[in-house]
Amino acid sequence: MAIQAPLPFFYSSGSSLDGMMEGGGRLPGDPCQSFQQQQQQQQQMAMMPWPLCPPPATSTTGFTLLSSWTSGPSVSMDPSRHLIQRLLEKQGDEIDQFLRQRSDTLVAELRQQAKRHTAAMVRSLQSKASFLLRQREEELAKANKVGLELELRLKSAEEDRARWQIVAMENEAMAISLHNTLEQVREPCFSTTNGVPTEEAAAPEPTAGMSSTTLGRCRVCGHRDACVVLLPCSHLCCCAPCASFLEGCPLCSSVKRGSVEVFWE
Repeated sequence: MAIQAPLPFFYSSGSSLDGMMEGGGRLPGDPCQSFQQQQQQQQQMAMMPWPLCPPPATSTTGFTLLSSWTSGPSVSMDPSRHLIQRLLEKQGDEIDQFLRQRSDTLVAELRQQAKRHTAAMVRSLQSKASFLLRQREEELAKANKVGLELELRLKSAEEDRARWQIVAMENEAMAISLHNTLEQVREPCFSTTNGVPTEEAAAPEPTAGMSSTTLGRCRVCGHRDACVVLLPCSHLCCCAPCASFLEGCPLCSSVKRGSVEVFWE
């Protein structure tokens, strides 16, 4: 008698072919026993969580159902586990790839931020350094300008000192010459004999080509007494009114650079 099996045959670890032979030595082909076993198998299949393979073809014995059920779950479970494992591995690879990409992105962003920060610091330091450098250059330029002005003033002072030294030497020489001239003029006028002036001593000695009356007179007008010494020749030869318009000495014709008026006591 053939039996249509709606679901694969399943038996627990405690059931076996030898157990099926117990109970009077009846084979699985017994209709009553086969029906009970099918009900038990259906109840066990309803409680199983994993998917099952489609029912096997019609068999004349329960042994065929047992063998098909024994081989069915193992064959159907391997592809699903393999698929799940592949999906998990793929998902893990995608997560790793995403983490690597994010890590690379963060590293690149941190490097860019560090570069920007470094560039900003460099620009700030360059700005401060350039400002300080310009300030020092301006101070140096001012110091050089002040030093140049001081050098010019020192040079001008040295030139003034040398010029005044020359003027002082000329004035000293002029004073000495004037003093000698005055002494020469005063000697014939105030020479004495035993301290008493005489007419011979008071009278000036005659000069060649000139009378004694014109020796002490102005060589320009001839009326007033000579009281002005012309410089630099140091000749006492004219009066004050005539010396104002003279350009040279009437005796030696030298150019007049100055004049000194003599006041007799």
